[in-house]
Amino acid sequence: MLQWTYYCIQSAILAALLARAIHSLMFQPRLRLIANTLRAMQPDMWHFFLLFASTAVMVAAVMVPLIGYRYGELMPTPVACFAGCSLVS
Repeated sequence: MLQWTYYCIQSAILAALLARAIHSLMFQPRLRLIANTLRAMQPDMWHFFLLFASTAVMVAAVMVPLIGYRYGELMPTPVACFAGCSLVS
């Protein structure tokens, strides 16, 4: 559980650093085009990640009762969520 929390915090910090780096490209006109394009596609990317996460959770919800009793490592729901992410992608 602690390792999972560490990975979530680490990915959030890396995403914030990436957003700050892209924001720093706004001073130059040619690089501003890239930053504005990324800003314009942000709602679509959030929508994609929301659908991807909800699909992975639904696959995990199905995996726990159907496969969890056969494979002990898939019995906890967070582990099944990670396996669902790998199956969906």
